[in-house]
Amino acid sequence: MSIPAGSNQDCNTQLARLWAEACPLLRSYVHSMVNNYEDGQDIVQQVAVRAAERFDTYDQNRHFKHWVIGIAKHIILDYYKKTKRDPLILVDPNSFNRYSEICAEEYDKLAETTPYLRRCMAKLTKRSRQLLDLRYARSLTHPQIAERLDTTATTIRVALFRIRVALKDCITRSIAMEARGS
Repeated sequence: MSIPAGSNQDCNTQLARLWAEACPLLRSYVHSMVNNYEDGQDIVQQVAVRAAERFDTYDQNRHFKHWVIGIAKHIILDYYKKTKRDPLILVDPNSFNRYSEICAEEYDKLAETTPYLRRCMAKLTKRSRQLLDLRYARSLTHPQIAERLDTTATTIRVALFRIRVALKDCITRSIAMEARGS
């Protein structure tokens, strides 16, 4: 079942919503397959263009993220053919396809834990949330964060490690408590 004919505005709105939901997975997938950051960003943009061009053929019975991962697979294979570089992972098509499926499955699991993550992040100190924001939302490196906060990169690295462990423990406890309560 393809996208029903409707106004361009409706299709654009639906594409934008679906893209926003799938983009984090897509970026992770592409960057796990392509070692060069700039090339990976270019591939994500190519996927966006191709998805927009072919959105009228998107089958709503499929998960959108699986559809764009499929588009990305082909663009990544073309990338390796054009650049004559060897991919960092196995090039066996079955392995490549299975890796794509695993990425989508793991993203589904991650999406299930997002509400727990939000609650656990709310319990963090302001400083911890600031470090997470600088590292993950603003994509600063440990040395860049250290320079901003007038500390060492090692201090930042250790603090972020401890924050991630605390979040993991909080999420695990929250899931276990909810499971017991059910």
